[in-house]
Amino acid sequence: MINLEGTLRQELVGFLSGIDILQTEDGRRAMLRDAGLKSLIPRIRLTGATSLAVGNIGDYLAQWGTVEGQEALFLFLSALLNEVGGEGQKALHAFMEALGYHQKGMPDIGAAERPTPPDQLLEKMIGEPTLQPIRFLERALQLARSVAYIEVTTSSFIDKGTGFMLSPGLLLTNNHVLPTKTAAEQAAFQFNYQQTLQGDLGPVKTYRVKKDGVFHTDADLDYTIVELADTPGEEWGFIPLSAGASVHRDDRVNIIQHPDGRPKQISFRNNFVEYVDGRVLQYVTHTERGSSGSPVFNDRWELVALHHAGGIIREPNTQRRYYRNEGIIVKAILGSLPQNVTSALDIA
Repeated sequence: MINLEGTLRQELVGFLSGIDILQTEDGRRAMLRDAGLKSLIPRIRLTGATSLAVGNIGDYLAQWGTVEGQEALFLFLSALLNEVGGEGQKALHAFMEALGYHQKGMPDIGAAERPTPPDQLLEKMIGEPTLQPIRFLERALQLARSVAYIEVTTSSFIDKGTGFMLSPGLLLTNNHVLPTKTAAEQAAFQFNYQQTLQGDLGPVKTYRVKKDGVFHTDADLDYTIVELADTPGEEWGFIPLSAGASVHRDDRVNIIQHPDGRPKQISFRNNFVEYVDGRVLQYVTHTERGSSGSPVFNDRWELVALHHAGGIIREPNTQRRYYRNEGIIVKAILGSLPQNVTSALDIA
């Protein structure tokens, strides 16, 4: 159990009451489900004023204890990380630390990497630099041209995803978007599916796979490389794979995507890296179904990962569960490519 009372309870309830998704009963239910706490929903009073409802959630979860070895309240607060901006994420980490997250099993990540204490948080938030030169946006728009919406149509379902050109003819996406050559042949690859300055949809250009072209997939690393007909990269540009691109914990990442099959969007600035190793990158940002296969960039707009998952995800080194997004590191993909693919790619 967690000791949630006094000033700390008041401050936490006040903070949670300002989160958009917790303003409605449906939103509160959704967050409890996302946190893996569905079985507790009937036990908690979720109706009424926001402050009252989130107070009920906090009190009940604090007293409930653990679920699958982790405190229920910490699971709920971790699930909220994807619903707030970067400063909100830092505040949630600070609340969890103040509630004893570290003492109750959070891995010892070192003093320099621990969440900022509440009394130091405001000063750090004010001092966080966010200025970028205009070329930052120009580069984003340039790279966005090579990102495509993928729609796989079969007799029984329509699946959605994102992909991007690696060379004039080769496109990269997830294995779970295009698991087989048959799935790739059923897919339409739409470029320029985005809004204009006037808010209308721009002219979309659709491509198909090249007959007898390159098709390589890796279920373990969850990626697929497929060759498209008519070399769309010559018109829309491409994003070369580079072994030299790097990213570190607490860095920002930027993602260009087609969330839930909607026109192209970009998520940037409030996206922070929480974990990185030689295989995966975990970060807090906003993605949806359909974002699978999106390019993940560092703040120098270098490709560092292929986005492939989101939700309650285990951190590889601790096996603890966090509400995060995850991408496959570019270096891991490069190390697994067969010769026929590497010879066709412009690898920096």
